[in-house]
Amino acid sequence: MREFGIDLSPNVRSIRSNRRELTPEERAAIIAARKAGVTRKALAANFRCSPLTITRTCNHFQKHHTVKSLPRKGRPQKLTHRQVQYIKYLIKRNPHINWPALQSQSNTGASINTIRKALGRDFRRKWCSIKRIHITPDTAVKRLAYRKENKSKAAMLMEGAYSDESSVQTAPNTPNGWVLRMPKHKYDKDLINIHAHVKAEITVMVWGCIWKGGRSPLVIMERDPESKRNGYSANSYIWALGEGLRLCYRLGTLLLQDNAKIHVARKTTEWLERHGVWVLEHPPHSPDLNPIEHVWKKMKEILRRDFPDLYRLKNNEENLAVALIDTLIYSMPKRLRAVVRARGWYTKY
Repeated sequence: MREFGIDLSPNVRSIRSNRRELTPEERAAIIAARKAGVTRKALAANFRCSPLTITRTCNHFQKHHTVKSLPRKGRPQKLTHRQVQYIKYLIKRNPHINWPALQSQSNTGASINTIRKALGRDFRRKWCSIKRIHITPDTAVKRLAYRKENKSKAAMLMEGAYSDESSVQTAPNTPNGWVLRMPKHKYDKDLINIHAHVKAEITVMVWGCIWKGGRSPLVIMERDPESKRNGYSANSYIWALGEGLRLCYRLGTLLLQDNAKIHVARKTTEWLERHGVWVLEHPPHSPDLNPIEHVWKKMKEILRRDFPDLYRLKNNEENLAVALIDTLIYSMPKRLRAVVRARGWYTKY
């Protein structure tokens, strides 16, 4: 018996690590060695455990006549590992699936709460889908090609000027309706995000331009009476460029604008060439490559918070920090690298 315990324990000890449960084979070896007269201290050193563990192992065998662990107390797991993997497969196949449908298709008989807990922190809740404009495979290829063509122009892009226009209206709807509240205050009148199904009373289109260290004054664009439905046309855009860009543009500076129809119209192109404005071609559906888009968002947040009246819009531009503009301009190399990592598809910008 002594030889059995002595011969077996070094082999078992070599596969044991600290703070692990003893296997049935190890327990059998300990019990045999104790009957052969091996001390608890020697067994503890051989099996890398405490002498108390040796005592408990022997007591367990005398009481239950088995070297296996008894069933643990508490509620047993309802879902097996294979069932959890199948549920994750269902989610991967259809990320938009709802909880009742997932419960039904899994055929496990488990409740929705049980499925949530089994999925862990990665799938315990549903996330709001990020809003982005539609990008086709052809567009992704063009975006990637744009980055490769302008890889050596990163310094010029940070020294360039970025222009765009945006509509501002007196719509009462607040896009971000997040509030901190208790569950019982869900329908309090002061915590409701009001949405009105009415057309905005006032809607204006404004033009602006930013560059490193500065910004142009905002220009309220005028509608073209000759256009369809009295809208904004290339004539409106040319007038805005004459009022805003001509006053702040430096010859040789790169101008970046998106591919809106009024930007690439023949009249607009001729006006830019006539005034010596150097325009870099912009890939389609790429607002993430024009930092001024983030400026509009910030300005609208300030406007909505401090200046609810549109006639005070031009005063709002002074609240926009130049440091924010510089940060956005300096992010252009990162934006281009993000396009490469995404292979022309969606980025975080």
